[in-house]
Amino acid sequence: MPLLRPALVPIALAALTLVACGGGAQGVQGEVDAGEDAGTDAGTDAGSGNTGDAGPCPTDPPPDALGDAVVTPGESNRYLLKGRVATPDSLFEPGQVLVVNDKIACVGVDCSSDANAAGATIIDTKGVIFPGLVDAHNHTQYDYLPPYTPTPPMLFQNRGQWAARSDYSAWTASVNDNEGTYVCEQVKYGELRALMGGTTTIEGSYNIALKCFRTLVHNAEYGNELGTSKMRTNIPGVDSVTSDYATTLRNGMLDGSITAYVIHLAEGVDAKSKNEFATLVSKGLLLPPTVIIHGTALTQTEFAQMAQAGAKLIWSPDSNLILYGATTDVRTAMAAGVSVSIAPDWTLSGSGTVLAELKVARQVSCTQWDGLLDAKTLVKMATSNPADALALGQYIGRIQPGLLADLLVIADRGQETYRTLVEARPQDVRLVMIAGNLRYGDSALIAATGRAPCDALQMCGVEKRICVADSTDATDKLNEGLIQIVQAVSGFYTNPYRFDLCP
Repeated sequence: MPLLRPALVPIALAALTLVACGGGAQGVQGEVDAGEDAGTDAGTDAGSGNTGDAGPCPTDPPPDALGDAVVTPGESNRYLLKGRVATPDSLFEPGQVLVVNDKIACVGVDCSSDANAAGATIIDTKGVIFPGLVDAHNHTQYDYLPPYTPTPPMLFQNRGQWAARSDYSAWTASVNDNEGTYVCEQVKYGELRALMGGTTTIEGSYNIALKCFRTLVHNAEYGNELGTSKMRTNIPGVDSVTSDYATTLRNGMLDGSITAYVIHLAEGVDAKSKNEFATLVSKGLLLPPTVIIHGTALTQTEFAQMAQAGAKLIWSPDSNLILYGATTDVRTAMAAGVSVSIAPDWTLSGSGTVLAELKVARQVSCTQWDGLLDAKTLVKMATSNPADALALGQYIGRIQPGLLADLLVIADRGQETYRTLVEARPQDVRLVMIAGNLRYGDSALIAATGRAPCDALQMCGVEKRICVADSTDATDKLNEGLIQIVQAVSGFYTNPYRFDLCP
């Protein structure tokens, strides 16, 4: 079985040092984890790319970055970002993105003539600008835990088998045991991991809309900047859906009051897993808003039904391979016309971030499907595809005027544009902006903008800053920064899984 985790996670991890900035300096050392039209310019053909394209399965190592970002300070609610831009449908090379307050105001070859650009902070990123990554399947509250290892190591046939094991219960006991006091820090720890990997929206957060973690990464289920939530999620599975609730769900999907029904389904490789699809159909729940997570046991027959219904698929290859030794037949799903998105699942069995999961997806594509998934396809599977699947495409997933300014900048190494993201390492994440708010990036870049308060850290040898606290008020724990969150989690769980997983 081609388990992929060893290639992505180092055996030995050095301690990560955190130092507060913009508030009194304090140190803490902990075993924390790692880990369209845009004005007058229509953009280049998104398939034309740039130099350095070695096809869908390149083996050449990435060259050095072309340079560091340069910041011209200006107003804090307006930013003009310069670099190569992938919307992701079109490319602007060179390009610019103008952010005003929380929205994108312009994207194109030149946004400097826009009236809103006057007085903006100018960031010449020396990078490639992408939409923030959209994680359409995670269990954020668990993402301080290291990978689950059954004793003895083994593969499973369906998710019920590992979920019923006593060693799994012991592995995850700290979550329920401590959520009464520390759920805010548990979830924020997972959000920080995602943020450091370029993710700006997550599906799969704690199931109560607490304010303490509604101000950082977008939580897809709970609205916030994403409007009024019309999403429903189902983690236990289709067998948990009563007839009456199935009728309620179906009616909601038909009348538009439910725009996304996200359900764990067919996770496994046996007949029991596959039969869950027939149960979904029998309950009348295979409809356009249906979003199937995993679908590992499904075949061409089921994928054809999904395509006909307009249902979508979320693919977590790393988790599938580690738990079951096989992953979803994405090649057949795509051939049938099913929209597919990539998501990491969680740290217990999946990649630490979407950024890492992209590499697993490409490895599967290159070893099993003859390079089916090129870099552009993979980028869309982590941005616009999941945004549309979750019915949030009017807010996120693209760089387009009027959408939220959720942006990810990757250091430019002169490679083909889409390949830059697929091959990016944790230290290559140069800037992450969420709804116009600078949250994470290279230390000198963040400091030059005057953004505070922030915490300093090293990510795989590169100095970074992360800006978490949203208030000085302890109400709803909005005053907590990275240091306070790590200290809280470390207080009930020794050596939480590190952020700095460096390949």
